[in-house]
Amino acid sequence: MQKPIKSLGQNFLQNEKIADNMINALNIGQNDIIVEIGGGQGALTEKLITKSFKHLYVYEIDSNLISNLKSLAKGHENVTIICESILDVDFESFETNGNLKVIGSIPYYITSPIIHKILESKNRPESIVLLIQKEVSEKILSKVPRGNYWTNAILGYDAKLIEIVRSEEFYPAPKVDSASIVMSKNIDDEKLVLSIGFFKWSKFLHHAFRTQRKMLNKAFPSEMLTALNINPNLRPQDLTKDNLISMLRFTLEK
Repeated sequence: MQKPIKSLGQNFLQNEKIADNMINALNIGQNDIIVEIGGGQGALTEKLITKSFKHLYVYEIDSNLISNLKSLAKGHENVTIICESILDVDFESFETNGNLKVIGSIPYYITSPIIHKILESKNRPESIVLLIQKEVSEKILSKVPRGNYWTNAILGYDAKLIEIVRSEEFYPAPKVDSASIVMSKNIDDEKLVLSIGFFKWSKFLHHAFRTQRKMLNKAFPSEMLTALNINPNLRPQDLTKDNLISMLRFTLEK
Protein backbone atom coordinates (compact mmCIF):
# COMPACT_ATOMS: atom_id res chain seq x y z
CA MET A 1 0.00 0.00 0.00
CA GLN A 2 1.35 3.39 -0.99
CA LYS A 3 2.10 5.75 1.86
CA PRO A 4 -0.53 8.53 1.81
CA ILE A 5 0.68 11.97 0.75
CA LYS A 6 -0.24 14.49 3.44
CA SER A 7 -0.08 17.52 1.10
CA LEU A 8 -2.79 15.93 -1.05
CA GLY A 9 -5.02 15.30 1.95
CA GLN A 10 -5.04 11.57 1.29
CA ASN A 11 -7.12 9.50 3.71
CA PHE A 12 -8.15 6.25 2.03
CA LEU A 13 -11.54 4.71 2.80
CA GLN A 14 -11.17 1.14 4.12
CA ASN A 15 -14.77 0.12 4.80
CA GLU A 16 -16.42 -1.60 1.83
CA LYS A 17 -19.94 -1.25 3.27
CA ILE A 18 -19.60 2.54 3.32
CA ALA A 19 -18.49 2.48 -0.32
CA ASP A 20 -21.49 0.27 -1.18
CA ASN A 21 -23.88 2.68 0.55
CA MET A 22 -22.47 5.65 -1.35
CA ILE A 23 -22.80 3.88 -4.70
CA ASN A 24 -26.35 2.72 -3.90
CA ALA A 25 -27.30 6.33 -3.09
CA LEU A 26 -26.07 7.41 -6.54
CA ASN A 27 -28.76 5.18 -8.08
CA ILE A 28 -26.78 4.35 -11.21
CA GLY A 29 -28.63 3.77 -14.50
CA GLN A 30 -27.59 2.58 -17.94
CA ASN A 31 -27.65 6.09 -19.42
CA ASP A 32 -25.54 7.65 -16.66
CA ILE A 33 -22.24 9.42 -17.17
CA ILE A 34 -20.40 9.12 -13.87
CA VAL A 35 -17.52 11.27 -12.64
CA GLU A 36 -15.54 9.93 -9.70
CA ILE A 37 -13.51 12.53 -7.82
CA GLY A 38 -10.27 11.06 -6.51
CA GLY A 39 -10.00 7.39 -7.45
CA GLY A 40 -7.37 6.88 -4.75
CA GLN A 41 -6.69 3.20 -4.10
CA GLY A 42 -9.89 2.20 -5.87
CA ALA A 43 -12.31 1.69 -2.96
CA LEU A 44 -15.15 3.17 -5.01
CA THR A 45 -13.75 2.56 -8.49
CA GLU A 46 -13.60 -1.23 -8.22
CA LYS A 47 -17.26 -1.30 -7.19
CA LEU A 48 -18.42 1.29 -9.72
CA ILE A 49 -17.01 -0.64 -12.69
CA THR A 50 -19.30 -3.59 -11.88
CA LYS A 51 -22.37 -1.44 -12.53
CA SER A 52 -24.14 -0.80 -15.82
CA PHE A 53 -23.63 2.80 -17.03
CA LYS A 54 -22.80 4.77 -20.16
CA HIS A 55 -19.33 5.96 -19.10
CA LEU A 56 -17.23 6.38 -15.98
CA TYR A 57 -14.52 9.01 -15.72
CA VAL A 58 -12.17 8.56 -12.76
CA TYR A 59 -10.01 11.56 -11.82
CA GLU A 60 -6.94 11.11 -9.63
CA ILE A 61 -4.26 13.76 -9.19
CA ASP A 62 -1.63 11.41 -7.72
CA SER A 63 0.24 9.80 -10.64
CA ASN A 64 1.48 7.02 -8.34
CA LEU A 65 -2.08 5.70 -8.04
CA ILE A 66 -2.95 5.71 -11.74
CA SER A 67 -1.39 2.35 -12.58
CA ASN A 68 -3.55 0.47 -10.07
CA LEU A 69 -6.70 2.29 -11.20
CA LYS A 70 -5.99 1.45 -14.83
CA SER A 71 -5.45 -2.16 -13.82
CA LEU A 72 -8.88 -2.20 -12.17
CA ALA A 73 -10.45 -0.69 -15.29
CA LYS A 74 -8.74 -3.08 -17.73
CA GLY A 75 -11.26 -4.61 -20.09
CA HIS A 76 -13.87 -1.93 -19.41
CA GLU A 77 -13.98 0.25 -22.53
CA ASN A 78 -16.47 2.63 -20.97
CA VAL A 79 -14.12 3.51 -18.09
CA THR A 80 -11.51 6.27 -18.43
CA ILE A 81 -8.81 6.92 -15.83
CA ILE A 82 -7.44 10.47 -15.90
CA CYS A 83 -4.48 11.90 -13.97
CA GLU A 84 -5.79 15.40 -13.37
CA SER A 85 -7.21 17.58 -10.62
CA ILE A 86 -10.99 17.76 -10.66
CA LEU A 87 -10.59 21.52 -10.23
CA ASP A 88 -9.16 21.69 -13.76
CA VAL A 89 -12.06 19.78 -15.31
CA ASP A 90 -14.70 21.52 -17.41
CA PHE A 91 -17.98 19.85 -16.47
CA GLU A 92 -19.56 21.24 -19.60
CA SER A 93 -17.23 19.03 -21.65
CA PHE A 94 -19.09 15.87 -20.64
CA GLU A 95 -21.69 14.45 -22.97
CA THR A 96 -25.12 16.02 -22.60
CA ASN A 97 -26.98 12.97 -23.93
CA GLY A 98 -26.73 11.17 -20.61
CA ASN A 99 -27.43 11.76 -16.93
CA LEU A 100 -24.32 13.26 -15.33
CA LYS A 101 -23.68 12.03 -11.79
CA VAL A 102 -20.75 12.72 -9.44
CA ILE A 103 -19.32 10.65 -6.60
CA GLY A 104 -16.18 10.89 -4.49
CA SER A 105 -14.38 10.95 -1.17
CA ILE A 106 -13.11 14.51 -1.05
CA PRO A 107 -9.95 15.81 0.66
CA TYR A 108 -10.96 18.11 3.50
CA TYR A 109 -8.74 21.00 2.46
CA ILE A 110 -10.36 21.46 -0.97
CA THR A 111 -13.94 20.55 -0.13
CA SER A 112 -15.26 24.06 -0.71
CA PRO A 113 -13.52 24.61 -4.08
CA ILE A 114 -14.70 21.23 -5.36
CA ILE A 115 -18.35 21.76 -4.39
CA HIS A 116 -18.27 25.26 -5.88
CA LYS A 117 -16.74 23.83 -9.06
CA ILE A 118 -19.69 21.46 -9.42
CA LEU A 119 -22.37 24.01 -8.54
CA GLU A 120 -21.10 26.76 -10.85
CA SER A 121 -21.20 24.54 -13.93
CA LYS A 122 -24.02 25.01 -16.43
CA ASN A 123 -23.98 21.23 -16.88
CA ARG A 124 -24.92 20.43 -13.30
CA PRO A 125 -25.09 16.77 -12.25
CA GLU A 126 -28.41 15.03 -11.66
CA SER A 127 -27.10 13.71 -8.36
CA ILE A 128 -23.96 14.10 -6.26
CA VAL A 129 -22.69 11.71 -3.58
CA LEU A 130 -19.81 12.99 -1.46
CA LEU A 131 -17.86 11.77 1.53
CA ILE A 132 -16.81 14.93 3.33
CA GLN A 133 -15.87 16.30 6.73
CA LYS A 134 -18.78 15.85 9.16
CA GLU A 135 -18.74 19.54 10.10
CA VAL A 136 -19.25 20.57 6.47
CA SER A 137 -22.05 18.04 6.02
CA GLU A 138 -23.84 19.51 9.04
CA LYS A 139 -23.71 22.97 7.46
CA ILE A 140 -25.09 21.69 4.17
CA LEU A 141 -27.88 19.76 5.90
CA SER A 142 -28.86 22.56 8.32
CA LYS A 143 -32.30 24.13 8.15
CA VAL A 144 -33.81 27.42 9.33
CA PRO A 145 -33.33 28.69 12.06
CA ARG A 146 -29.80 27.35 11.72
CA GLY A 147 -29.30 28.36 8.12
CA ASN A 148 -25.90 29.32 6.79
CA TYR A 149 -24.06 29.94 3.54
CA TRP A 150 -23.88 26.24 2.60
CA THR A 151 -27.53 25.57 3.41
CA ASN A 152 -28.45 27.98 0.64
CA ALA A 153 -25.48 27.69 -1.74
CA ILE A 154 -26.75 24.27 -2.85
CA LEU A 155 -29.96 25.83 -4.20
CA GLY A 156 -31.13 23.46 -6.90
CA TYR A 157 -30.43 20.34 -4.84
CA ASP A 158 -32.08 18.51 -1.96
CA ALA A 159 -29.43 17.12 0.40
CA LYS A 160 -29.76 14.06 2.64
CA LEU A 161 -27.43 12.28 5.02
CA ILE A 162 -26.38 8.76 4.02
CA GLU A 163 -24.38 8.01 7.15
CA ILE A 164 -21.78 9.26 9.62
CA VAL A 165 -18.34 7.78 8.95
CA ARG A 166 -15.98 7.50 11.88
CA SER A 167 -12.36 8.54 11.42
CA GLU A 168 -11.02 5.01 11.98
CA GLU A 169 -12.67 3.89 8.73
CA PHE A 170 -9.84 5.66 6.86
CA TYR A 171 -6.12 5.08 6.50
CA PRO A 172 -4.56 7.12 7.90
CA ALA A 173 -7.33 8.10 10.31
CA PRO A 174 -8.07 11.85 10.16
CA LYS A 175 -8.57 13.82 13.36
CA VAL A 176 -12.30 14.29 12.78
CA ASP A 177 -15.23 12.19 11.61
CA SER A 178 -16.74 12.36 8.14
CA ALA A 179 -20.20 11.95 6.63
CA SER A 180 -21.53 10.76 3.29
CA ILE A 181 -24.33 12.80 1.77
CA VAL A 182 -26.40 12.66 -1.40
CA MET A 183 -27.56 15.77 -3.24
CA SER A 184 -30.41 15.22 -5.72
CA LYS A 185 -31.43 17.83 -8.27
CA ASN A 186 -34.64 19.72 -7.50
CA ILE A 187 -35.99 20.86 -10.86
CA ASP A 188 -37.99 23.86 -9.58
CA ASP A 189 -35.09 25.22 -7.53
CA GLU A 190 -32.70 24.43 -10.38
CA LYS A 191 -34.66 26.78 -12.64
CA LEU A 192 -34.42 29.45 -9.96
CA VAL A 193 -30.65 29.28 -9.57
CA LEU A 194 -30.13 29.20 -13.33
CA SER A 195 -32.31 32.29 -13.76
CA ILE A 196 -30.39 34.10 -11.03
CA GLY A 197 -26.93 32.84 -11.95
CA PHE A 198 -24.84 30.88 -9.47
CA PHE A 199 -22.10 33.51 -9.17
CA LYS A 200 -24.60 36.25 -8.27
CA TRP A 201 -26.30 33.91 -5.82
CA SER A 202 -23.04 32.87 -4.17
CA LYS A 203 -21.77 36.45 -3.92
CA PHE A 204 -25.03 37.56 -2.33
CA LEU A 205 -24.94 34.70 0.18
CA HIS A 206 -21.38 35.56 1.18
CA HIS A 207 -22.58 39.10 1.93
CA ALA A 208 -25.67 37.90 3.79
CA PHE A 209 -23.83 35.47 6.04
CA ARG A 210 -20.56 37.28 6.63
CA THR A 211 -22.00 38.69 9.86
CA GLN A 212 -24.24 35.74 10.67
CA ARG A 213 -24.76 36.61 14.34
CA LYS A 214 -25.76 40.22 13.76
CA MET A 215 -29.28 41.43 13.05
CA LEU A 216 -30.28 42.00 9.44
CA ASN A 217 -30.48 45.78 9.84
CA LYS A 218 -26.71 45.80 10.31
CA ALA A 219 -26.09 44.36 6.83
CA PHE A 220 -29.11 45.39 4.76
CA PRO A 221 -30.95 48.71 4.22
CA SER A 222 -34.18 49.17 6.16
CA GLU A 223 -35.89 50.17 2.89
CA MET A 224 -35.39 46.65 1.55
CA LEU A 225 -36.46 44.87 4.72
CA THR A 226 -39.59 47.00 5.07
CA ALA A 227 -40.56 46.55 1.41
CA LEU A 228 -40.17 42.77 1.70
CA ASN A 229 -41.88 42.61 5.10
CA ILE A 230 -38.84 41.01 6.73
CA ASN A 231 -38.25 41.60 10.43
CA PRO A 232 -35.03 43.66 10.73
CA ASN A 233 -34.28 42.03 14.09
CA LEU A 234 -33.88 38.59 12.54
CA ARG A 235 -30.45 37.15 11.89
CA PRO A 236 -29.26 35.67 8.58
CA GLN A 237 -29.67 32.14 9.95
CA ASP A 238 -33.42 32.78 10.28
CA LEU A 239 -33.92 33.62 6.60
CA THR A 240 -35.76 31.17 4.39
CA LYS A 241 -34.75 30.42 0.81
CA ASP A 242 -37.66 32.59 -0.40
CA ASN A 243 -36.52 35.47 1.85
CA LEU A 244 -33.03 35.36 0.40
CA ILE A 245 -34.19 35.13 -3.20
CA SER A 246 -36.53 38.10 -2.78
CA MET A 247 -33.73 40.11 -1.14
CA LEU A 248 -31.33 39.40 -3.97
CA ARG A 249 -33.92 40.29 -6.61
CA PHE A 250 -34.70 43.53 -4.78
CA THR A 251 -30.98 44.36 -4.84
CA LEU A 252 -30.62 43.57 -8.55
CA GLU A 253 -33.61 45.73 -9.44
CA LYS A 254 -32.07 48.80 -7.80
